[in-house]
Amino acid sequence: MFLEATLKRNPRLLQAALTFHQAGLIPPNTYVLDYDAVQANARLLSQAASAANMTLFFITKQIGHNPPMLEAIQRGGLRKGTAVDVIEAYALASNGVTLGNVGHLTQIPRHDVKPVLMLNPEFFTVFSYNNAQQVYTWALPFKRDTQIMLRVSHPGDFFYPGQVGGVDLDQVVEVARAINDLPPLRVAGVTSYPCLEYDEATGELKPLPNLETVLKARDLLERALGYPLRCVDTPGATSVSAIKLLSRYGVTHAEPGHALTGTTPLHASGDQPETSAMVYVSEVSHIQGDTAYIFGGGFYRRSRVKAALVGWQPEDLNEPPVPCSHPAPDTIDYYGQLDNIPSRVRVGDTVIMAFRSQIFVTHSFVAAVRHINDQPQLMGLWDARGHPAVYGVAAERYGAD
Repeated sequence: MFLEATLKRNPRLLQAALTFHQAGLIPPNTYVLDYDAVQANARLLSQAASAANMTLFFITKQIGHNPPMLEAIQRGGLRKGTAVDVIEAYALASNGVTLGNVGHLTQIPRHDVKPVLMLNPEFFTVFSYNNAQQVYTWALPFKRDTQIMLRVSHPGDFFYPGQVGGVDLDQVVEVARAINDLPPLRVAGVTSYPCLEYDEATGELKPLPNLETVLKARDLLERALGYPLRCVDTPGATSVSAIKLLSRYGVTHAEPGHALTGTTPLHASGDQPETSAMVYVSEVSHIQGDTAYIFGGGFYRRSRVKAALVGWQPEDLNEPPVPCSHPAPDTIDYYGQLDNIPSRVRVGDTVIMAFRSQIFVTHSFVAAVRHINDQPQLMGLWDARGHPAVYGVAAERYGAD
């Protein structure tokens, strides 16, 4: 999906990925992330948000929240992160990241509420009054205000399967008043997801009904509660272009994720401000007829992968891409495949793809590289949850016993 954009905007990343794989320093099933490009993208987002008087909470589930990327994002000017589940909350905090929002896509389980509160997130998102009661039970001993964000919904809103939930717009005032009767809890914001989507017909971003629901909830609550909400949070396809659109609606917060690597649908053309900063590396395992099977483990069912570059030397990156597909959702992600392969494809070749990722739900590796325009440097290897990993000849390099 993003291979052409990467060839256009960041071809040296492709070269570095091939070189490190052929040297045995990174294994197949590795996402390779460009530290400098991620930092530059974060800076663009930070500057756009500042100009629009907005605050951004970055999301790293897509890239595995490994330490170098967290450092690059923060050096780019984005200081606080969103935890989409409790594991990410702990991962971000253990790497020194201040939590901006917890509980949004996945509510915090009741026995994790206390330790998450101890991490002092700025906002705690709840889907219902009952969820707020769980927060209240543990927040009371802290004797400090706990800023509650209500995830809101209304018939006609769009939610991805498995991500449904929220306070109905018709009940939002009643629920907010009940929560405010549980000091130190205080309703301070509203949110939903997704609020924007990419329109394939026009090639542009457009608001979803969820955005209107959030704005209506803001207006209802500010009138009923008698104070302005601190946070009107509208994540979904957040990018420099999205920030310009959202600023028209009085939005205060958004949550960039894929824009950090230039992999929102809007970036497929390679014409957005953010630069392509991530590729996926595999290797030809075996060939059956005109199909080459490549090592999997990091594919994602909504990745829309279409083609791959294949070869063993930099010159091969100039060859036409080879059609590529990944397993159906009901199969185990052992292999992807190259279809109708040319005769030049052979076992052991490096395979490089660029597609939408959700690294936190894979069992892939993540490699960070930097200085790719000068002297490419491999910063290290991590697993999908950001823990250090070693592989092959890299074990000696990284000090494994």
